[in-house]
Amino acid sequence: MVCLANSRKIGGRCVAGIRTDGGGWLRPIGDRKDGTLFPSEADLDDGTEAGVLDVVVVDVAEPRPSSYQPENWLLGPTQWRLMDRPARGKVLERLREHLVHGTALLGNTSDRIAASTFDSSPNESSLALIRPEEVRWIHTTNWRGRPSARVRFKLSGADYDLSLTDPIWEDKVKAKPEGTYSSSDLGISSEQDLMLTVSLGEPLNGICYKFVAGVVLL
Repeated sequence: MVCLANSRKIGGRCVAGIRTDGGGWLRPIGDRKDGTLFPSEADLDDGTEAGVLDVVVVDVAEPRPSSYQPENWLLGPTQWRLMDRPARGKVLERLREHLVHGTALLGNTSDRIAASTFDSSPNESSLALIRPEEVRWIHTTNWRGRPSARVRFKLSGADYDLSLTDPIWEDKVKAKPEGTYSSSDLGISSEQDLMLTVSLGEPLNGICYKFVAGVVLL
C-alpha cells in the first residue's frame, strides 16, 4: 500500500493507506479493543518508520471491519517492508483517482458523526483523500488547556475545522506561537499539490470525530 497516514493516537498510532493492487483503502490494526498499533508495529525492515507516501508491504491476517471503520484488517506477524520512498509514477496517479469531491466528507459536512448512526447501517467509508481549499493551520488550546493543532479548510464550499494528528505537521504547527497560519507560513509552496487524509475515529462518548490524519504533499 501507499501509506497516507501514520497518525498519533492515544497509546500508539493509526496507520492507513491505499492498496497498490486497486483494492482501495487499508487500515492495519492491532489485536486490541481500539485497534491501536504500537509504534514498533509500524517499523520497516530498514529500521525506519512508515511515513506518508512510502510504498510498503504490510502483512495482514484477516479483515476486521467495524460498523464505523470498514477498512480495518488485523495486523499479521511479519515485519513491514519498504518498497519505494516516495511513491512515484502510476502509484501516484492512483492516489488522484481516490480523491473525494463534493461538500460532504465521510457522510456529512460536520466534524463528527453519532456512533449510533452505524448501528443499523454500517459505514461505507471512514477514510478520505481530499484536495482542500483555503487552508489555515491553527495552534490553539483545547478544552483541557493543552496545546492543540487544527486545520481549517473548505471542500467544495463547505467549511471544516478538524483536529490535526499527523505528528510531523502537528509539531510544525505547535512550534509556532498560538495563532492562525497559511500553508506558506509552514513552508508549503504554492507549486506543491496539497492533499489531506481524513479519518473517522473510534467512538468517544458516543461520537465518532473526523480528524486530519495525514498531510500529503506532491
